[in-house]
Amino acid sequence: MANDTKSGKNRDELLYLRDLYLNEYEMLNAEINNYYMVKDYLDKTLDFLKNVDKLYKNNVWFPLFNLFVNAKIESIDKFLVYVGGNYSIEMSRDKAIAFFESRKKEVNEGLEMASKEKNELEKRLISIEEQLHGEGGV
Repeated sequence: MANDTKSGKNRDELLYLRDLYLNEYEMLNAEINNYYMVKDYLDKTLDFLKNVDKLYKNNVWFPLFNLFVNAKIESIDKFLVYVGGNYSIEMSRDKAIAFFESRKKEVNEGLEMASKEKNELEKRLISIEEQLHGEGGV
């Protein structure tokens, strides 16, 4: 009888841990998805900056609030770069590229760390599932 109580308590603890880890797993998935969205945005921004000379002196459609404006790019020397916290800084093209490449490096590091955490969590979840099924199933 004492063994059944101990086994039931262990099972409850495992179920609790599984639920806790599943919630953490969902949060890590959301974090990883956000990193991929930011990475995509940074890739597109870098691609634009590296190829903007192809648009120089040409008319292009630019977003302005909820509409687009047809405008000619008159200068590719300076860009107004949003740096966060409602602040933008005027930068040369090279400095803007360096800024976004630095941000991309930070995002890649965060993505790598979150992916490692997710892999470790998956191992813990598999271990818990094996223990639960070894005790007669869920």
